[in-house]
Amino acid sequence: MTSPLFERQATGGVVARDGFGYQDAFLLEHIPRFLSQGAFSQAVSELLGDIEIRYFRPGGGTLCVTYEAKRHQLSKADFWQEIARFLEMHEKSPEEYVQFVLLCGDFVGEYQPLIRKLNRFRGPAVAL
Repeated sequence: MTSPLFERQATGGVVARDGFGYQDAFLLEHIPRFLSQGAFSQAVSELLGDIEIRYFRPGGGTLCVTYEAKRHQLSKADFWQEIARFLEMHEKSPEEYVQFVLLCGDFVGEYQPLIRKLNRFRGPAVAL
């Protein structure tokens, strides 16, 4: 069938809406924790990151923890593309973009040893 309804461009809105739902669910689940933090300023979706959590900086202004939320398993190329994007944001504004979090459904199998080592390095308190 050659209907435009089945072309990739026609499904973009459905894919985007699913992604926004994933971001919103994460934010709704974690907003009580953010609100309990004294320096919390605001949460914003879809700026430079999928979710940006801003905190008041003691000397004035804000700093940002940026989240990229991907419901699907990230391929190697997707993973490194996100890391490069985080690095670019930090290099452009190192005092503002101070922490980056990558949320995803899963990583490709060959990254599992890296994930286990990072979790061991961070310790048991990481799984908040």
